[in-house]
Amino acid sequence: MDGSLTGRKVVLLESRRGDDLANLILRRGGRVRRVPAVHEAPIPGSDIVSVLMAGLEAGRIKVVIALTGVAVTRMLEATEEPARLLAALARATLVCRGPKPAAVLKRLGLPYLSAEEPHTTAEVERVLDGLDVRGVGVAILHYGELDEPLRTAVRERGGETLDVCLYVWELPPDLGPLRQLVADIVAGRVEAIAFTSQIQARHLWSVAAELGHVDDVVAALNGNVVVAAIGPTCTAALAALGVKVDVQPEHGKMGQLVAALAEHWMCSPSTARAAAD
Repeated sequence: MDGSLTGRKVVLLESRRGDDLANLILRRGGRVRRVPAVHEAPIPGSDIVSVLMAGLEAGRIKVVIALTGVAVTRMLEATEEPARLLAALARATLVCRGPKPAAVLKRLGLPYLSAEEPHTTAEVERVLDGLDVRGVGVAILHYGELDEPLRTAVRERGGETLDVCLYVWELPPDLGPLRQLVADIVAGRVEAIAFTSQIQARHLWSVAAELGHVDDVVAALNGNVVVAAIGPTCTAALAALGVKVDVQPEHGKMGQLVAALAEHWMCSPSTARAAAD
């Protein structure tokens, strides 16, 4: 075990891959507090997936942009004819925003174009620059909310968008843990917090606003709390909320996020520890 996080306690807001991130911290000797900030609520998708499949088979839709691996998986779960859908997808140009949808498509044996790091909408737009989408149907497999900048980018290039939304991001049904986290941040009982998506930050701020503690949370996070963000999109969202990010890995992967946290503490051994669990 690498002890570079020994005794350090990190708050995790990740839900879907929270176990993976927690285990990476534990293996380095750290401690973990899990406070999931996002609930992924499924949206019935059989109708929109049928529209997608019909468009692919008729040649009206020629490009499919996968923003998340979850969206690809749920797309296949939403149809009673997955083999037919896979055959239709194989005739299209598939574009992946990042490694998660790419991994799913690779497992399915489907070829794809991949956006470069740091895998933001801007990099997807650069892939589109190499395609002629004028008059072409472009299906976008969204994450938990519509990616409006990407929709606009497709339309500016003459494409016709089909939005495939199969889940939505919501606050967790039980807000008790998030409310307690807000209280602990304000009271100085949080040593470090890791954000792996911008929606986590927005949901934490929503609960802080409900409690009347937004300014207090911002002040605390800009004080002795080590704030880690997995990539530039998350960092930009926190900056817009008034928070300076202390740790951002060069590559947006969980293992590198944990390594960057460890390096931060090795370089700043005097960083204050949490006053209480």
